[in-house]
Amino acid sequence: MDIYKEWLEVNHTLDSIKKKELRLRNEIIELKTKKGEYGIFKMKQGKFNLTINRGIRSTIDEAVLDTIYDEFTEEEKAVLLYKPSLIQKEFKMLKGDEKIFDAIIQKPSQPTLKILVDE
Repeated sequence: MDIYKEWLEVNHTLDSIKKKELRLRNEIIELKTKKGEYGIFKMKQGKFNLTINRGIRSTIDEAVLDTIYDEFTEEEKAVLLYKPSLIQKEFKMLKGDEKIFDAIIQKPSQPTLKILVDE
């Protein structure tokens, strides 16, 4: 078997396994916790020790934040962290000798691969 066909088969298997794991995880969570219940739940199911972590992820609507930030109390302002982020499109247009490069850390990302089979 050639490497391209083998990769396609493994990739398909991995995708199937990920979908099945997610389905089974959600079934177990639905069986063992109530909807709307959040936190870390530890329990025993026969010989299995389960730990379920149901959390809520909170994010910022920046458009709304910009319009109401001036009305915040100091306590409200204290829950926000402003950290710089890189605007990739603008960054790629720099020449490479600008001072900002002293503060930039670059590491190679994991390459991606997509293979389509001609029918």
